[in-house]
Amino acid sequence: MNDTIPLSNSVRALSKELPQTLSISYQKIVPAQLILEDCFYTPHPSEAASELDLVNPIVVNPNPEGTFSVIDGYKRFKALTNNETILCKIVTPLLSAETQCILRILFNKNRNHTIREKYLYWHYITNNFKKETRGTLLHMLSISKKQVQSFTTLAKAQKETIEAFLSEVLDISLVENFATFTTEDQKAYLQEFKSLPLSLQNQREFTEWLVEIAYIQQKTIAHILSQPKIQEPLHSDVLNGPQKINKIRSYLYLHKFPRLSEAKSKWKKWAHTLNPDPAHITFEAHPTFEKNRLTVTVATTEAKKTKKLFEQLAALSNEDWTKLIYPK
Repeated sequence: MNDTIPLSNSVRALSKELPQTLSISYQKIVPAQLILEDCFYTPHPSEAASELDLVNPIVVNPNPEGTFSVIDGYKRFKALTNNETILCKIVTPLLSAETQCILRILFNKNRNHTIREKYLYWHYITNNFKKETRGTLLHMLSISKKQVQSFTTLAKAQKETIEAFLSEVLDISLVENFATFTTEDQKAYLQEFKSLPLSLQNQREFTEWLVEIAYIQQKTIAHILSQPKIQEPLHSDVLNGPQKINKIRSYLYLHKFPRLSEAKSKWKKWAHTLNPDPAHITFEAHPTFEKNRLTVTVATTEAKKTKKLFEQLAALSNEDWTKLIYPK
């Protein structure tokens, strides 16, 4: 555990003075200790290694065994896998792993970090620095207290679940709720939804609704997700991503809000019965019936037809309009 003051003037000076630039064998360059091997960055095919190498040399620090740890430029390092040598700026003298971490933070403190990067920093800082030092370093990385809480919970999860959050298949704000899933339910959820473009709102609804539905039905979440009404749209070759999500959401909504779903079904049937011309007129109530409001849309391209449509609407009785505007 590091006992030194992490942001001393000498450490700050090292981040600003990079005297040596040399080409180093790729085989001699290794990740800094704060990088977890199972979270390695995979470069996008469009990244041009030669351009990355020339524009920004990688910053490294020598290790006692003759290798060099990456201090800054790990993504560029991974993108240059096929290079025999890499242009590097060398920070000297030999530094401890903790000081290498501090330098890395100083080099990168002014840019936005991904959730994966923040988690890796948090993981290393938590295990290698004293409590009074952690706060300063985490603040420099813009890692909030809420994220620290989420990371603490996430660290206890299965590897597959950790990866789902770090790759942002699931939003980090949902960690606490997802942690209430059993291991079987977590695997089932990720297996079914990892390829769908779920928005944060979709993720929040699905994770919360599934917990409640499972409790009401006394079934596992894995069992609910195995139902045909979910499996059929998931594996449909006709539906696109958003259409699949809407189908699944409708099914979950029906079971999460059964009384509201029943009320909506009755109102839609009543509205269809009263609608004088469904091809040109649509009635739309408030989504949750919380407000007494009706939206009437008239689609027309002819003056004569328009007049007739409004005459048909005017012919509806006050009682009919009341039932449409004030759904029960």
